[in-house]
Amino acid sequence: MCLQRLHPPGLSSLAPTLVMHRSRLGRRAFIARSASVALIGLLGTSLQSTKTLADDSSSDNFSDIAQSERGTIPFRVKVELSVEGNLHLPKNAIVSKELAIGVPIRSKASFTYDEQSFIGGNQTPGPPSGFIRHFQEAVATTTIHQTQHQLRLRPCPNGIIAVPSGNAEVLFAHDMLLSREELDLLQFPVASSRIDMLLPDFAEKPEETGVYQLDPDLLCSAFQLSQISYSEVTGEIQSRTDEILKMQFKGGLTGKSSQTNTELEMIGNLNFDVRLGTCTWLALGLREQRDISLAEPGFDLAATLTIQKTPLSAARPLPETLPSRLEDIAPNKLFLEQQSQNLHFKLHTDRSWYMITDAPGLCTMRLIEGDQAIAQCDFRSPPRLAPGQIYSVEDFQADISQKLGEQLDSLGEIDVTNGELGNQILRIEALGQAQQIPIRWIFIHFSDASGRRLTATFTMESGLSERFADADLQTTSSLRFTPLKSDDSGDSGSQKAPKTEAGQFSELKNSQNTDLKLQSGSID
Repeated sequence: MCLQRLHPPGLSSLAPTLVMHRSRLGRRAFIARSASVALIGLLGTSLQSTKTLADDSSSDNFSDIAQSERGTIPFRVKVELSVEGNLHLPKNAIVSKELAIGVPIRSKASFTYDEQSFIGGNQTPGPPSGFIRHFQEAVATTTIHQTQHQLRLRPCPNGIIAVPSGNAEVLFAHDMLLSREELDLLQFPVASSRIDMLLPDFAEKPEETGVYQLDPDLLCSAFQLSQISYSEVTGEIQSRTDEILKMQFKGGLTGKSSQTNTELEMIGNLNFDVRLGTCTWLALGLREQRDISLAEPGFDLAATLTIQKTPLSAARPLPETLPSRLEDIAPNKLFLEQQSQNLHFKLHTDRSWYMITDAPGLCTMRLIEGDQAIAQCDFRSPPRLAPGQIYSVEDFQADISQKLGEQLDSLGEIDVTNGELGNQILRIEALGQAQQIPIRWIFIHFSDASGRRLTATFTMESGLSERFADADLQTTSSLRFTPLKSDDSGDSGSQKAPKTEAGQFSELKNSQNTDLKLQSGSID
């Protein structure tokens, strides 16, 4: 759960109606790093209160485990994560990172799962290709500006797969598509499989003691950062027996999560089980200050994280096919299931698509790669067609020409197709200029047999068309209408959503959706 690890889980589903961003506020948002004097004081209490449990967790006799089996032992993992602080929302995420408003947030999350490493494909014995996690519990309760939201992971009978990719873990479900919120929920500040990266390289040498410097490259991997430019994190071996090595680490670092600047302070204790050859307990306090990015709000968050790992006597059977590397994963396995609660549709998207706004009458998504917004898509829900009424190709062309006006240079041919569920899909491309910038638009109109309609307007600078490729086809081919709420009127374009206490932020968000330095030209 980080904003790249620090946003509390469940924030994503609230953000579209609360704030301008919705993406990974669950990951490092959870990392909410701690190291202020107040937090360290809080952490000291937390560490002390869990130390007895940690010591007890390694008291079983596993001395008969052979050295060759280390690293393949299945574990029952329990994780507790608590986050508190402020989100920093921008006035305009594309054009400016100037702070518009700060929103208080707090979250508590609990996880219980069985974790087992695997070697995929035909790979010979060696380092694990990844990990499979079977969750018994994964729940987070998040409060944003006095509005509470709870998120639970849906049942995943065949588990969640975690495959290393650089400094990060790529997560996907074996037999379903995760939502953005579920993906955020499952991404911790430090993954249970990466605790050992906080160890010194001499951990198993009984003659070594004292203070050591944590390797910045290993810190990058442990906290799933893309870069560390400065680090002063040190560790110290505090005690050792034939069974347990106890360490403490603390300090701060400056780096990047993707392309976003972040500062992190930490203090933590961990136990290394000498017999098992792995860390079985971590208690960590964090404080993180993250800049505003294109896909996420900034934040200043403090968090406490505890991870307890207990060996299991038997492993679950592994699925028949498991990847040996990231490239072995079918691309559609990594799609996200994204849903608009206000416009009543869902679709499958690449993970580069972020839902920025989900408000009555408008849902906005952006395709973001690194530090650049490639395209924006505005979804709108026009009034339902009356029985027998037809929205013709000519009507579609006329509406586009009227909306774009003098911005329009040329209009392509209309493609008419029928979707798998009998929906009619009209698609047309247009070229023009907005504020003297060459623009490419793609307009898509969806309708079903009952008269329900939805329009999607993809907007991008013409120079980014090659990078956009045919992303609209992949996205819209999966679009499905979802059932209307019982109190929705037949005119879905005018329906009103209940206003939450955070509704005051909707106006702020909705006034910012025509950035990208261009006009969306959406059809109402």
